[in-house]
Amino acid sequence: MRSDTESTENSSTGHPIFVQLSFRGQITLPAKVRRAVGVEPGDPLAISVEEGRIVISPALLLRVEHYTDERVAEFAQAAELNRDELAEARRKWGK
Repeated sequence: MRSDTESTENSSTGHPIFVQLSFRGQITLPAKVRRAVGVEPGDPLAISVEEGRIVISPALLLRVEHYTDERVAEFAQAAELNRDELAEARRKWGK
């Protein structure tokens, strides 16, 4: 008998893969599943509950940087903005 982490989905029938929830609330995604969706160790995943089902999907995280006035001034200098252009850029950026 195969272990729960060794069972794989039959792509032609769409049968589910069975894994077991650990005591700590963890699961292991079988390698075949990880390869199918292109995720690797350390990749972020999104988990949601939809109509009573747990849905796990690859997630895209975007880094957001909040700029200080000094950093905006560096950008302005690098872009050679004049004073009016800098004021307009700050207005658009919410400063």
